[in-house]
Amino acid sequence: MVKVELSTELLPLRIVGCLVCCKGRILLLKRQEGKRHAGYWGAAAGKIDGGEETPKAMVRELFEETGIIVNEKDLKLEHVFNVDQGDQRFTYNYFSLNLGKEPVIILSPKEHSEYKFFNKEELADLLMVPGELECMTYTLDHQNK
Repeated sequence: MVKVELSTELLPLRIVGCLVCCKGRILLLKRQEGKRHAGYWGAAAGKIDGGEETPKAMVRELFEETGIIVNEKDLKLEHVFNVDQGDQRFTYNYFSLNLGKEPVIILSPKEHSEYKFFNKEELADLLMVPGELECMTYTLDHQNK
């Protein structure tokens, strides 16, 4: 059972993820076979490299996984969660990025097999990386509040 809570402590494993929205739709990536949570949908996300600043890590991950080029100032750190997936615990630095037009997506074939923009209402029906739906829904429900 997955447990997600707002962070009160930083865990040794630190991850960045980004809720990418375009015209009310949310970009999700499908995990490649052979990867942890293969076949599951999730946000562009990845580990923070040793000594790397959190926003720089998110800029890097967005480019590596989607080909989207952004500046740190384009990103908004929405929340910091602690996620417990049972076999793995991590601090999840959750950013948002709002785009005016749909970007050209260039997937990393080692990481993901496909991408799609979804409506918020479609999320609950998807097979998602454990904890992703909770973080995404919380962020969507608390934006601009």
